[in-house]
Amino acid sequence: MVILNLITSKIHLSTMKNSTEEEEQKIISFRSDQIMQKEAEILQEIELLTKKQFVKVDKIEFNTTMGFATENGRITEVGLYNCGLKTLPDSINNLKLLQVLSLWSNQLISLPESITKLKALEILDLDNNKLNSLPASIGDLKQLQTLSLWGNNLTTLQESIGNLKFLQHLSLSNNQFTTLPESIGNLTALQVLNLKNNQLTILPDSIGNLTSLKALFLFYNNLTTLPKSIIQLTSLKKLDLRWNPLVQRPDSLTKSTLNHLKNKGVKIII
Repeated sequence: MVILNLITSKIHLSTMKNSTEEEEQKIISFRSDQIMQKEAEILQEIELLTKKQFVKVDKIEFNTTMGFATENGRITEVGLYNCGLKTLPDSINNLKLLQVLSLWSNQLISLPESITKLKALEILDLDNNKLNSLPASIGDLKQLQTLSLWGNNLTTLQESIGNLKFLQHLSLSNNQFTTLPESIGNLTALQVLNLKNNQLTILPDSIGNLTSLKALFLFYNNLTTLPKSIIQLTSLKKLDLRWNPLVQRPDSLTKSTLNHLKNKGVKIII
């Protein structure tokens, strides 16, 4: 009898599990499209937060308001431009195939840690928000190619940023950074690094490891010198140093470094 009850219990649990999985994969109609119910519920959560309705679009642009794009019934892109968002639902991580998330011009102060579980994410736009910090595990977004954080209140960058091996474009402009972590030198695929309008007084030596970097924007900072390692940026084409103390009072190392870069054909703006 005990064995029979155990078998019956296992069958019941198995049936419940299969029923739950079927429910999660159920396709429903949502805003003129057919998508998984579980993913539609996440968009409905966001609609409650914004008091606005989503619209199906072919592709997300930077100024797409309440838009989503799909492929084979799965959500791949979400655009939430200027929606007044102050928070994101923790369930955002259940958009398993999300590749583009644009949150430009909202009122986000922080991000849920769950956002770093979006393993397919390639583009994350957080420009013009009120972020004070990033999740410690931001480096778990292994497929990320573009990370834009212009116009926030960030003062530090997490060490895990160096884990973003496929990152090509990183914008940290218009924040309050005074230093950068040494791990930034691990971003060997990075092509554009925008650091304008911060409070940087020094750059890490590891910046010389960014061998794919083509453009480095440093204007409106407090730099008094450049690391010698910057001459190792073999792909560099453009270096913008305007409105830094080093322009008016360059030390001998800075003069030597800039001459070296000029001789290599780097366009230096000072």
